[in-house]
Parts: sequence; C-alpha cells; structure tokens
Amino acid sequence: MKESIEKELINYGVDFMNEMQEVDLTDLHELHYTIFNDDYYIIGYYNAEQWCKKHNVNVFEALDYIRKNQMFHFGEDNTEILDYEKLVNHLVFWVSTELMEEIKSEYLNQFVK
Repeated sequence: MKESIEKELINYGVDFMNEMQEVDLTDLHELHYTIFNDDYYIIGYYNAEQWCKKHNVNVFEALDYIRKNQMFHFGEDNTEILDYEKLVNHLVFWVSTELMEEIKSEYLNQFVK
C-alpha cells in the first residue's frame, strides 16, 4: 500500500511544483503545506473509495496510522474520520509528511560530511 501511495504523491508533488510560478525550496514545511494541505487531495466519497481500492488501503490500518501520527505530532487525536474522503486526505497528509522529512534529511546529508 504505502509504496504505491508514495510514488503517486512524489509524482503529484513534482507536477504541482512544475505548474507553480515560483518554488521556494528553502522552506520545505511551507512547500509541503501548499502541495498537500492547502486543498483536498481527493474530492468526493466515490473517488476516495476508488483511490483506497487502487492502493489496497485497509481502512483500519489507515486509521491506526493516522491516529498514531496525530498522537506523536500533536499529543492527541481528535480527528473524526467518518468517510473515505476524510480518510484519504488525512492519510495523504501524513504519508507526504514522512516523504518530506525523508527528502529533507537526504538534502541536509549532502552538506554534512
């Protein structure tokens, strides 16, 4: 599941940056927010359900993953996920957050020797 989601999100991020007028790579947090949190990644319950099927998303595993991230980053989980659309958009946010951290680490490692 996660590998196919990561590939899709990387492609989405690259396409998004190619369409932007200006890309500021100095603030990866802001860039992540713009790409994956300014707007919904998936709109519509049916589209979100199909996306889950495409990526073999187990709803309970996805909920657990989302809740663990909420607890780790915010110390609480008050997210109400009652439909596929919310599930997918939260899942995309957290998977893309991990991807951005990996990219940031790799980028910084280029300068630390």
